[in-house]
Amino acid sequence: MSKIAIVTAKPDQWKQIKKGCKDENSLFYCVFPEEAQTQLEAGKVQLVILDMEDIIPIAKWMRGHDATRDIPILWVLPRQKMEAFKPDHKVSDLIFAPVDPEELFCRVRRLLWQTQNTDSHQIIKGEGLTIDLVKYEVRLDGELVNLTYKEYELLKFLASNKGKVFTREVLLNKVWGYDYFGGTRTVDVHIRRLRSKIEDARHTYIDTLRNIGYRFKE
Repeated sequence: MSKIAIVTAKPDQWKQIKKGCKDENSLFYCVFPEEAQTQLEAGKVQLVILDMEDIIPIAKWMRGHDATRDIPILWVLPRQKMEAFKPDHKVSDLIFAPVDPEELFCRVRRLLWQTQNTDSHQIIKGEGLTIDLVKYEVRLDGELVNLTYKEYELLKFLASNKGKVFTREVLLNKVWGYDYFGGTRTVDVHIRRLRSKIEDARHTYIDTLRNIGYRFKE
């Protein structure tokens, strides 16, 4: 059974909505906004519904923590305030209030299906880093990272072999191919660019072994 947390200051309004949402495979329960972080960290949930206008603090917090980073977020927003929606709100879907139970059922099932039908073997995760091998996407703390094709392929190869050390020559062969005539300096340039996009004071993923090569941290 899927657990769905409804973060709201109006739990009474959700009693009828939950009754009307005929989903026997899901357990809906309400959480007050001030208790949300504690509740979401403590209990494993498959979906979070945010029935609140200012979702930025909690959405940002969820996308910044390993336990909640990949949980779909469904935002409940009054139709007259739809201009408040921004693409950077980090939500998975939107539903207008007053909430229609049948529409809620459809949106919940779709989000759960998308999550549960993602092959975990096609997702590589590091500390705050997610590489989706199906979508060819890289995200850092939930934010999409723009990589070139070779930067992506280089990161994918290293991350797929965590802890293993690869010389520049091997990386050239594996990522660029045996028929590539460029020098090993190409690898250093791409590693440097890659680091500038995915590493900062809080995140370091790629180790340099002097005079040997590179490896992705375990």
